This record gives sequence, C-alpha cells and structure tokens, in this order.
Amino acid sequence: MDAETDITRRNIHHGIYLASLCLIAIFLPSSRYMLTVSEIILAVNWVAEGSFRTRFRRLSSDRAAIAFILIYVLSVVGVIWSEDPGYAFRHDLLHRLPTLFMPLIVATSALPGRRMIRVILLLFISSVLVVSFIGFFSRLTEPAASFRDASPFMPGVYFGLMVIIAAFQLPLLASANTGDGPMPGKTQMRDRVDVGEGLLSAPDDAVNLPLPEWMITGSRKFFIVSLVISAWLIFFLFFLRTLSGIASFAAALICLTVVFAARSHRFLPKILLPAGLIILTALTAGPMVTIWKQTHAETPVDFSSLDSLTGRGNPYQHDTLNIIRENGNLVYLYIADGELREAWNTRSSLDYDGESLAGEELRATLFRYMSSLGLRKDAEGFMRLTDKDIAAVAGGITNHLNLNRPGFYVRAYEEMMSLYLYYESSRQMTEWGSLTKRIDLWRASWVAFSERPILGWGTGSILPAVEHGLKKNGSTLSGLNMKPHSQYLHMLVTLGVAGVIITVLLYAFFVVKRQAHRSLMFILFLTLFLVSFLGNNTLESQPGQDLFVFFSMIYGYFYPHAERQA
Repeated sequence: MDAETDITRRNIHHGIYLASLCLIAIFLPSSRYMLTVSEIILAVNWVAEGSFRTRFRRLSSDRAAIAFILIYVLSVVGVIWSEDPGYAFRHDLLHRLPTLFMPLIVATSALPGRRMIRVILLLFISSVLVVSFIGFFSRLTEPAASFRDASPFMPGVYFGLMVIIAAFQLPLLASANTGDGPMPGKTQMRDRVDVGEGLLSAPDDAVNLPLPEWMITGSRKFFIVSLVISAWLIFFLFFLRTLSGIASFAAALICLTVVFAARSHRFLPKILLPAGLIILTALTAGPMVTIWKQTHAETPVDFSSLDSLTGRGNPYQHDTLNIIRENGNLVYLYIADGELREAWNTRSSLDYDGESLAGEELRATLFRYMSSLGLRKDAEGFMRLTDKDIAAVAGGITNHLNLNRPGFYVRAYEEMMSLYLYYESSRQMTEWGSLTKRIDLWRASWVAFSERPILGWGTGSILPAVEHGLKKNGSTLSGLNMKPHSQYLHMLVTLGVAGVIITVLLYAFFVVKRQAHRSLMFILFLTLFLVSFLGNNTLESQPGQDLFVFFSMIYGYFYPHAERQA
C-alpha cells in the first residue's frame, strides 16, 4: 500500500470516527437503538483501522485513559465474589462497556479540531432542543399524557440532565467571540481550560461542515439566540417535573453563582449574585412550605358523632381506618356511592366506575377532590361542583388547590402527600410516590451494605442484596426486584467501601491528569451528576452511562486538547 493510499485510508477512518461522535451526540437524547448502533460503528471503525501496536503504545503513555479503563476492570474483578455472575455479565458489565471502549478509542485516535468539537456540541444541543419540543407539544395535544411523556425517547431522569447540560453549554459556546458572555475576559484564555475561547483557538478540521458560519465562529446574534434557547430549556426542565433534575439544576446554579462571584473583581457582583440567588431560592421554596402544611394538615373528627344518612335518606359509608386526607379532611368519610354515581354520570361522559383521563380510578379521584373542598361525597355535595371542577376530576386532578399550580408544585404536592402517608402508615404505604419508594430502598440498601461493608456483595449482586435488606425491614417492596435508586448506595452495596474509594481515586486521577477540573463546564457537568447520584442509579443504564462517559471524554480530552493548541 503506497503512502497516498494509506493517507486516504486514514482520512476515511478519521471521518467515520468524527461521524460516529456526531451520531452519538444526536442520539443520546433521541434513540437508544440508534445510540447503540452509533457506538458499534465507532468501535468497528476503530478495529478496522488497525495499527494496534501504535495505538497501544499511545495508550500505555496515557495514564488518564488507563485510570478510566481501570474503573471498568474493577467491576470485572467484582464478579469474583458476586452472588449472581450471570446477571453481572448480562447487565452490569454490558451497560458499563462505554467505560472500557470510549476512553480506549478516544485516547488512541486523532482528536477533533476546534470546529468539529463545536459541531458535536451543537448537534447534541440541537437534538435536545428538538426532543424538548416534541415532548412539550405531545403533552399539550394528548389529554391523557402524564408529565413523564414530556420525555418521549429517554427516561426523564436522564433527559433532564441532558437539558441542563445543553442549557449551560450553549451560551458558553455562543459567548466565545462576542465578548458579551458571562465567562472571564479573554486575557485569561491561556491560563484555563474552558469551553469558549479554548475551542476557538484550535485549528479547523479539514471537513466541509454544513452549519452556518455564525454558529461555528460565534457572534452577538448567536449569543442572544442561545440565551433564548437556554431559557426555554430551563422552563422545559420544570415542565418535565423531574425532581432529581431540578435538584441538580439548583446545585449547578449555586456552583455557577459562587464561581462568577469569586472570579469577579468588582464588589457589587460579589454581593448581588449571591443575594439574587438567595431571593430566587426563597421565592421558589416559599410555596413548598405551604404545600407541606397542606399535605400534613389534620382536621379533627369525632367518629362517635358521624351522620349515618344523607339528605336523601341513603346510608353513608365511613372508613374510619383509612388515613388518606386532602387539605386535612379524611377522604373516606361521608361516602354515598350510589348517589354520587348517578350524579356524576349525568354530568360527564366518563364512567364513574372507570378511569380518569390520567389513567387513575375516577371514583377515588372524585372522592379526594370533593374532600379537598370539604364536601361530603353525596348528591348534595356533588351539586356544588362547577363544570371546571368536573373537568379537573376528569383530568385526574385530586385537589382543587392544584388547579392553578405550576406542574412542578403539583409534583411536589404528590411527593409530600406520599411522605405523610408513608410515615403515618409506619412505612407500609410506599406506593404513593417515588420518594417513599426510594426511602425504603435506601434503608434496605444500607442494611445490605452494613453486612458486607468492605468488598460489598460483588458485581451483579445488587438485586439479591437489596431484596435481603427489604425482607429484613419487612418492606412492602420485597419481591419486586428493585435497585437502590442511589448510585452511591449501588456502589457501596456491590463493591463496598474499598471499591468506592478506588473508583473515586481513579476518576479523580483522570480529571486532574486531563486538567478537566479547569473547565467551568466540566465542574457544572460533574455537579449535575453528583447530585443525580443521590436519588438515581444514573450509571446503571445505557442513557446515564453513555451520557456520563461521553461528556467525560469531551471535557477531559477535547477541551484541553483545543486549549493546548492555542
């Protein structure tokens, strides 16, 4: 093979490599199947390119990549003492494969130039934006859609993280050439590894990229558009109602405020930025206090003096043992089922004994809604409902106070209600909210970890370990094969304290060696995941694993690489 043919062959493989990175960026928010296909193309292209001796020589000198790969090797070692090696190979090791092959491929391939890096990021942001539009309008046009349907292709937990990354990343890209961005001045470019100016200092790829020049190089127009898009994405995050995503966003916002205030050389921003954040937090958290009081209110009832007959002479049903309340009123008192059925069916096309548009039992939704108004569940009480109330019940709304609340606060109300019922029932009612399930799973996971704290139960043993804890605690979740819903507890249970310490040290070595910690965007990215790890097994599924590893490579290799070429 002559030199010209070899150069052409290398260019073809490099083009496929770049195209694969672009495809991964596009399909991270939009398609698990195509995401897998894109990764297979990336891996097959790497194998087909050959030159393994040169590649592994390069890998052997890249201690950061080796450290990242060793995180996967640690999981392989954990199979030795696993309770279920088959599950380890079918699930844990399979889902974590990006931790093995992504740093291997990136570390041994030619890195993209500044132009291609921007394209990859813009493709990711564009994909997130398109999916957010699809999710938003699908919920608006489908009455029966739940808030989870706002993330049509990926679980909301992971898509929420992607939305936040895109919302922070886009203005930083756009501010690179405008001079209007929130980043420090350009005179600091040589002293840090960061997204804006650093990316613009690397040479262009020899590729004809089909994006407008103003998006590639940055402009005042792009910066203004980026702020509008970021505002939409933040709105959509709250529309999505993922509590873990909103918590991650809040943590990143605090981090961003602290960084900007610390970097500012003026006294006024140092005061105004934290003060503004405190005021915003107070305004956001204020309604939460009201909701907490609402869900934990208890109106006293004298059970010995309950009326037995309705105004029409029909008997009431009183379930005095049921603890469900709305605005302090016990829901299952003063129920005249026959009267209510007849009254409802004359005013609504939905069957009283069927389901609401939200897929919940309509009868139970009506009981709760009328109780929130302090009404008895009989014909006389039903006559006091307006058409707006009837439509609300049909739509699945259980409390009249939620009619005018933003969706985020409705979700907060549901979770606070679940907490009240969980503790009032001595932790037996776990089915009312995701938070109560998590609490039960965290308690069970801690029991399992406490029994094997050093090395854990081994890779692939998470289900039997958590089940052991659930049975020991007498949880109603026993038998459902559930994971801890906490990445920290997942790691502690499977690999113990020793495994967690080694994993943290390996990743920290990667970050420091690649100087990723000098990038503001990486700090925000890592903050998002560290908060998400509290309530989710973020790295134990394909979307979460791919997102974390892909952007670790972006911020670990591509940004510093671009900066060093300045």
